[in-house]
Amino acid sequence: MLVVTWGFLQYASPTITPSYSLLFNVLVWATYSFLYMALALLPAYLLARFARINSKLTAILAIVLSSAALLFMRADLMIFDLYNFHFNGFIWNLITTAGGVSSLGSGGDTYVSIALSVLLTIAIQCGLWLLGVKLAKNAKINMRWQYLAWLIAPMMLAQAVMYGVSDVKNYGPILSAAQAYPFYKKVTFRGLTEKMGIKAFRNNENKLSIDTSRIQYPLEAMKYSAVAHPPNIVLLVTESLRWDRLSAEIMPNTWKLAQKGQFYKQHYSSGNGTREGLFGLFYGLYGSYWSSFLYAQRSPLL
Repeated sequence: MLVVTWGFLQYASPTITPSYSLLFNVLVWATYSFLYMALALLPAYLLARFARINSKLTAILAIVLSSAALLFMRADLMIFDLYNFHFNGFIWNLITTAGGVSSLGSGGDTYVSIALSVLLTIAIQCGLWLLGVKLAKNAKINMRWQYLAWLIAPMMLAQAVMYGVSDVKNYGPILSAAQAYPFYKKVTFRGLTEKMGIKAFRNNENKLSIDTSRIQYPLEAMKYSAVAHPPNIVLLVTESLRWDRLSAEIMPNTWKLAQKGQFYKQHYSSGNGTREGLFGLFYGLYGSYWSSFLYAQRSPLL
């Protein structure tokens, strides 16, 4: 699981240099990897502990559950790499709708690749199980998962406190990095700190300490030349307006205005929400980058 989730750590902390945010990322990477696998194996553990099921059946169940968890995390990493968000209702609808996966351009080679990934993951889990059985028979080695849990607990507490403090201080590198980890639970205590007399940052006027290494915007320096009479550009933005409503019959005045200027008919929206749409309008980027630019306080080129 640590190997599979390494991709999330690389995204959250692209530069491995000693820092406060790097410590946070390492703690989250280690503790959440443990939680992902622990939750996956919990049914097998409970059945073995209380239902006293056969040890071989327990092993099969554990291998299936752990393999499923690993494959899910690997798929989520691919989704995050493509869309900058984790598995959600949209992805589930895409998978369960007939033709949804094929609409992304997947073919026979895609399903072969998935099958090979499944077989490889199961083979690795079987190998680890055999290694575990061998180690368990060695009287000199006494391995208990409780020892690992005692190690993970303070690490989990530490990263939670670090995020809470960053939320109060509006510390961008950690607030932004936390979004890279699936199902990350944000712990905040602004109300408590304000009762203690510590003022939390709440508006955009505060000067933030931001690690902008993840944001490469613009990719190249902007090149332009001054003009004698620059155009007066006015943006008329309407909430939830269908594209075919802009017509001479329905919106006659706006239609007349469109005929006098540039009328773009091949526009693609950057999202199905207000902030995503406006973000794409000004930045020319996918709406999923909204939060990263918000934390970094990076203005558009316009």
